[in-house]
Amino acid sequence: MGNMSEYLAEIERLQAAIRQHMDERGDDRCHLSDGILYSVLPEGDTRPARDIAVTLENCQRYITCRQQGREYIPPEQVLRALSCAGKAVVEEWGRSLFGPMQKLAQTIYALRDTVNATWGLLFPQTETIMGITADQNDPGLRTIKPDGQQEKYLVLSEEERQKGFVRPVRKTYRHVSCQRATTMSDAIAETYARDPHFYTGTYCATCREHFSLMNKDGTPAFFWVPDGSAVGL
Repeated sequence: MGNMSEYLAEIERLQAAIRQHMDERGDDRCHLSDGILYSVLPEGDTRPARDIAVTLENCQRYITCRQQGREYIPPEQVLRALSCAGKAVVEEWGRSLFGPMQKLAQTIYALRDTVNATWGLLFPQTETIMGITADQNDPGLRTIKPDGQQEKYLVLSEEERQKGFVRPVRKTYRHVSCQRATTMSDAIAETYARDPHFYTGTYCATCREHFSLMNKDGTPAFFWVPDGSAVGL
């Protein structure tokens, strides 16, 4: 390029590409949009070509996560986290190979916490919620134990639960805030399955606190493990 008109034309071309990328929102934008933006560079889009079958599989996984209200974690991000965690375990294991077995156990727990922070579903820490009653006037419903749980939790009567379920019986859910899982007693799980809207909140065994099933911004606060659907819907 040697004259002003050519410089201005190049600037307009770059601005148009940036605006097109900026104007795309939500599901309209994918890695192909990035390719269009990068193609205006003198060297073009130099990223390695992607296998179309793998791309379509990732797109389907993304769509499924959006439909179920779950956060989409790209496979590359999960692999990076697992790779870093695995490397740390190997290094730690090498240092403690001839040391006490307790040191190795601590390393394994550290790996579990690293994976949980990224995925939230592998090796979940769980705790069973105990103490139930079908009596709405039971004083245990208003008594809080040292661990933050109620002494008793209200459930549908056994007779009502035996009428059948409108949802699968799922005993474990994951808290979005801490990415840890909590396991309920059979009666509470069956109450959820019989009437998904029976409860408006639940207990997190890791946070040791009760939370609403929905966050203030309207997003689910808990998801069932392992199917990933929102609790209470």
